[in-house]
Amino acid sequence: MAAGTISIVPTSAISGEGIPDLLLLLAKWSQKTMVEKLMFREEVQCTILEVKVTEGFGTTIDVILVNGTLRKGDQIIVCGMHGPIVTTIRALLTPPPMKEIRVKGSYEPHEVIKAAQGIKIAAQGLEHCIPGSGLYVVRPGDNLEDAKEAVMQDMSSVMRRIDKTGEGVCVQASTLGSLEAWLEFLKSPAVNIPEQLRLALQFVSHQGVGHVASIHLNKKPIDFATKGQEVSISIESTKPDEQQKQQYGRHFDKDDELLIVLKRFQLDLDRFDNGDEGSVDPAIVAKGQDLESSKV
Repeated sequence: MAAGTISIVPTSAISGEGIPDLLLLLAKWSQKTMVEKLMFREEVQCTILEVKVTEGFGTTIDVILVNGTLRKGDQIIVCGMHGPIVTTIRALLTPPPMKEIRVKGSYEPHEVIKAAQGIKIAAQGLEHCIPGSGLYVVRPGDNLEDAKEAVMQDMSSVMRRIDKTGEGVCVQASTLGSLEAWLEFLKSPAVNIPEQLRLALQFVSHQGVGHVASIHLNKKPIDFATKGQEVSISIESTKPDEQQKQQYGRHFDKDDELLIVLKRFQLDLDRFDNGDEGSVDPAIVAKGQDLESSKV
């Protein structure tokens, strides 16, 4: 590829033609222009992609090993929700050739794996591991406390950006990157955070939903319940055709705070209503508005 020349690789999403050529061009061009970055280094560079429960191994993490070597029995440190997690690798697993690591199936165990590779790691105490953070290996002679501090730097930098002096909202994200994006979005002056809402009794209407089919107290059936008891009840609709349609949520009263869950679709819908129609497909918005209007 000469300087000033742009290579175009035609591809087809139907037949798959052109994909091998595109991958070959990408590999060749990367080797020419990114030689130093593509050189193998012994220093471990590893990023956590996902935390999941794998049958036969318990809680595992899917990681991308960019540089370095991982061995079964290595002591590792990962970023956790409540602080650094120090554990030992019990198993290094990879999917069979030509299979994705996300696809459920059998895995091949390894004693040693060198970069670059997608790996599933089985170890104890990974339940609260944070996707998007790094993984550190503690070698003989390394300072454990320094490694703990290093692994928590990403989380600490995010937490320092949160203002805890006043009232705010609760933000939940699947990865550190998503959390950072949410924090940047909430910093915008255009995002209005409403005050706490409560139930207005004068606007409450009552509607029959069915009859009580059974009552349970401590997982045992009883015939009646008295005031002050916490019981679970089964409600059956009086109309058989509506039996499968009705769903009942948690109990709340006038003293409970009402919270709203803000999702990505609702954000796109709000932008569309405010005139920024280019940010979302109008067909999707129309479908969402139909769904919203059909809710009781």
